[in-house]
Amino acid sequence: MGRKKLQRYQEVKTLENYYDLLTAPRQHWNEWAFKKQQTIVLELGCGYGEYVVNMARRYPEKNFVGVDVKSERMYIGLRDVNQSGMENASFLRAPIQFLPDFFSEGEVDELWITFPDPFFKDKKHRRRLTSAYFLGVYRKFLKNGGIINFKTDSDLLWEYTEEVFAEQGESVEILYKTDDLYNDESANEEWLIPTRYEKKFRELGVPIKFLKFRLWK
Repeated sequence: MGRKKLQRYQEVKTLENYYDLLTAPRQHWNEWAFKKQQTIVLELGCGYGEYVVNMARRYPEKNFVGVDVKSERMYIGLRDVNQSGMENASFLRAPIQFLPDFFSEGEVDELWITFPDPFFKDKKHRRRLTSAYFLGVYRKFLKNGGIINFKTDSDLLWEYTEEVFAEQGESVEILYKTDDLYNDESANEEWLIPTRYEKKFRELGVPIKFLKFRLWK
């Protein structure tokens, strides 16, 4: 780990609104991590936290939690949250499969999955965040019929997700789907919040794919 990353890794633990496996609330986030009882939205694999920060500013009536395993990246988002005094955004360092330990059944209303690792090798397909395995994990803490927003540049992951959804049947209800988000005139502004990776893909002329769906039990 480089000196800068190591410094952020150490400093992030001292910032307000940061939680990890030892310090995070075991359920009831509205009571322990936030000051208001509001809808809870998670960004999975949040990286630098662009979506968490921007959505928290846009929707003060909702509470947002960025989830990732790399806390040195979270430092950027946490710094922005704390400097601006936002009370509706927090970050959690934890593997996504552990989230049912931290959020109770139906506690979360909505998820954002922005540019996850496509895991190109077939033998690692279970680790893809739109796999049947992870949909099962989400059902444990997402409210029944909760919304999931998914963005990717990967053709492989996009096609894989379509296959998984076909197997899920009526338990997945597609609300919106486009394979070229930035050329879609009906796109909502919140879908166009760019991440660092997204900017790179767009500069290369790679179409951004977006899917919004409900997940039923």
